[in-house]
Amino acid sequence: MRIDPRRLAVLGAVANAGGVLAASTVLHLTPSAVSQHIARLEAETGVTLLDRSRLGGRRAAGLTPAGRLLAAHAGKLAETLAAAERDLAALTGQVTGP
Repeated sequence: MRIDPRRLAVLGAVANAGGVLAASTVLHLTPSAVSQHIARLEAETGVTLLDRSRLGGRRAAGLTPAGRLLAAHAGKLAETLAAAERDLAALTGQVTGP
């Protein structure tokens, strides 16, 4: 099993934003594109990541336990990438700001 880090980032956005629609706004993607990324990530991992049950007549986008686990890893990955970018900027003298 290989996990695509871009799809993992989309899952992290869904977790942080509180749903597919909110994540689509943050990511500047359509809700359909976000859903497709999640569906492909589910196919890659072989587990259900979103609870797609209906609550109150509208689609819920809560994460399953596996979804929460992978979303936590998405957060760690984002932190690692941000640190790498900061370190590289410092090394190359491209640091800006006060």
